[in-house]
Amino acid sequence: MQHIAVTDQGITITAVIAPVLSMYGKQMRPGATVVSEMPWDEISGVSLDDAVLTVDLVFGEYIEVHASDEGYAEAVRELTRAGRLP
Repeated sequence: MQHIAVTDQGITITAVIAPVLSMYGKQMRPGATVVSEMPWDEISGVSLDDAVLTVDLVFGEYIEVHASDEGYAEAVRELTRAGRLP
């Protein structure tokens, strides 16, 4: 599951990764929460295509956020309002 938030400073994406369990219920790998804070000067562009919001970074990497992710609709509205999405 991911959550996206758009602020004056940039975009923050929080990904929650569930633990991996064996078929017997034993934890094989713990879960994790990864927070990616991207200031505007590290973002080269933002695009919207087929209900997928793509955040392109100046380093050549990108992050995709899907319509089913938390905060998606609010992020699209804010990015459009701010003129960062066509």
